[in-house]
Amino acid sequence: MSTTAEKNKKLLEPRIDPTTKKMDVGGLLIRPTNLLTALLYGFANHTNPKAKEFYFWRCCDELWNNPEMPEPLMVRHPWAEEMIRAAIRNKYLAIGGSASSGKSHTMAAWGIINWLSEPQDTLVMMTSTTLRE
Repeated sequence: MSTTAEKNKKLLEPRIDPTTKKMDVGGLLIRPTNLLTALLYGFANHTNPKAKEFYFWRCCDELWNNPEMPEPLMVRHPWAEEMIRAAIRNKYLAIGGSASSGKSHTMAAWGIINWLSEPQDTLVMMTSTTLRE
């Protein structure tokens, strides 16, 4: 039996539709393009929050967790997943937590993915209590 993640990947992963010759990005049809552009399109245009979350993590994998890199740069963990779900649900978001819990790193990735998918409509404001970050 397939897991939910496997089902989501099968439904949402960009592919070329053999009948229309268009790229199917989770039910959205676009001209064929490269994988990252299709994932960013899905992130920007899909209205389903679960699909948006799927495209966010797939974009992270393509940009920062590529097998050719020495180590993954965007680690997916329960706190990061919750922050991303909250960011998808809310226009404004404040996040608090302990040091080294991935707040700045996760939200920096959120800002970058948003900017790459819709630069004209993106404004990200981050603050920190230390000068190092």
